[in-house]
Amino acid sequence: MLCRNREPQTMVSTSSTTGSSRQHDQPPLPFDGQFYNPTPRHCQCVDKKPAVQFVSWTRANPMRRFTVCPLRFSNPNGKCELYQWNDPDFSEFQKKTMQKLREKIISLENEVSRLEAEVAHMDELATNVAKLREIVAEKDLLLQGKNDLLDKLQEEVKVKKTEICCFPMQLLYFSSVILLACWCYPFVASVE
Repeated sequence: MLCRNREPQTMVSTSSTTGSSRQHDQPPLPFDGQFYNPTPRHCQCVDKKPAVQFVSWTRANPMRRFTVCPLRFSNPNGKCELYQWNDPDFSEFQKKTMQKLREKIISLENEVSRLEAEVAHMDELATNVAKLREIVAEKDLLLQGKNDLLDKLQEEVKVKKTEICCFPMQLLYFSSVILLACWCYPFVASVE
């Protein structure tokens, strides 16, 4: 397929100082300084600004570096026409393979992000469970103290019940002795 000089719809800068408002995620392959080589080095504007290099991620031109004026995307109506591909066009097989690899990488990155969010959520839940265990332990201590107090009060109630139950019996014995004494007194007094 012949190289088309149409502007990519999605670009990635390989430089950190591009100023483009259309930058997206970094490419999945390492594009470090050794691959940053804009050709030509300056734009065609009157002030000859340093040209910048982007990476195209369109289906028609995946992973192809191209050089443009730094104002091209911030001022689309500008007069600078600098737009030049730095890499040759790839075969259809290469394009499809790169797209599949990129989609797989994006899918894996999304899965990693999802798993990281799930782990963070689980860490939060584990922290909450630990706090709840502390609260339950405190409540158990309070409950044990209340149970001990309740047992003590129940013992005191048993003692009081025994004392209350024994009091009428003692009164009955004492009353019986007095009655018996009163009943026997006339007989004892006559015998003397």
